[in-house]
Amino acid sequence: MFNNFKKVINKAVIVAKGSNFKNVSKMLLGTLSSQVILFLLAPILYRIYDKVDYGTIGQFMALNSFALVFVTLQLNYTILIEDSEYMARNAIKSIHTIVTACVLILLLIILPIKQDISTILGNPDMNYWLIFIPFTVYLNSRLDAFKTWANRKEEYSVFGKTLLLEAIIGPLISIPYGLYYKTGTGLFLGFFISLLVSNIFIYRCLKEKPPIGFNSFIRTKFFVIKNKFYPLFQLPSQGLKIFSEQLPLYLLSIFTSPEMIGIYNLSVRVVNLPFQVISSSMSSVYNKRLVESYNLTENSKRIFTKMLLMLFSIGIIPLIVVYIFGVPLFSWYFGEKWSLSGKLSSVLVVLYFFRFIYTSLSYSFILTRKQIYDLFFTILILATSCLVLYVGLSTSKNLIETLKTYSIIISLILIFATYFSFTILPKNNNQV
Repeated sequence: MFNNFKKVINKAVIVAKGSNFKNVSKMLLGTLSSQVILFLLAPILYRIYDKVDYGTIGQFMALNSFALVFVTLQLNYTILIEDSEYMARNAIKSIHTIVTACVLILLLIILPIKQDISTILGNPDMNYWLIFIPFTVYLNSRLDAFKTWANRKEEYSVFGKTLLLEAIIGPLISIPYGLYYKTGTGLFLGFFISLLVSNIFIYRCLKEKPPIGFNSFIRTKFFVIKNKFYPLFQLPSQGLKIFSEQLPLYLLSIFTSPEMIGIYNLSVRVVNLPFQVISSSMSSVYNKRLVESYNLTENSKRIFTKMLLMLFSIGIIPLIVVYIFGVPLFSWYFGEKWSLSGKLSSVLVVLYFFRFIYTSLSYSFILTRKQIYDLFFTILILATSCLVLYVGLSTSKNLIETLKTYSIIISLILIFATYFSFTILPKNNNQV
């Protein structure tokens, strides 16, 4: 199976024919290895920790992802897009200044209301863990900045190794801790340490180091004003996008129990893992290539089409496997107690496939500074998701049917949004 997978990847890379696209193989080497390791370690983890533990870590990760969108003001894109080396370095320092200030504000916000948040989520354990969100958000933001810098410098080998390390170090910490102490703390400890070690690793391995200091208030202010399109359009769009993706988890917190959240969390983690790893590897190279083709008046639509073919040829494999064999695979590999997660995965995999395609190709909106359209589709998806999920969960006890309806409707919207992101690209800059 893995040999066939490699053949598909190699064919996809050959189709692209661009020198930058060949760097995909360097990143896929690390990310595919991480998939194999995670796949081997997963049944151990899910036999050590129970559904409530995974429900709690799922809620924490959802809040962490949502907060991460706002502390960066979505300005990380400027690290890649800036023409000059000086401005790219200035961008990293300005973003670091903004993130640090926002994280301190976030801490002051969480402290007095963490009890209320845990009550709303229906999980008293979250009262303890919420205090760590500013810490993980800061580390996540720094790691994202370093990855973007590695992409700019085309150090894809370092990028791929970092993804591998980030993926495997968590389980390597969580497994022995869970076996010895038998508490859910091991999942959080693995997540914290993986972020910290990954930051140190990528910085030390980069041949050309990014700046790690701060910028003055005046320089940071000028930087934000110059790139105002990102906080004005990309920030609300990405924030709503993350909220929309996590919406089922939030609503399950209201209508069900932490145990059901754990079941849902496993299905999402397994379904999303191959798509996320492939997207992390390929979209970074694609974004860099698209920027170059756009600036050099090449045919951007041709680059888009080649990337679409690559994504489809690789992504179709996990789609078919999970859709057909999801239920028996989950029962056999994770244990009978997780069989419901297999049913949910078979339902959700179609949605995550089309979301993977759209997310990987949505850089068109950023490059052409037409983020307003991305914001429109994000609002449409969020509104539709709210309506379908709220009505389904509040009036019906059939979770499978509710998620099936949700998956089909949102997939159709994502297909249209992907096509639209293609139409806004010019064949060359003379058309802009």
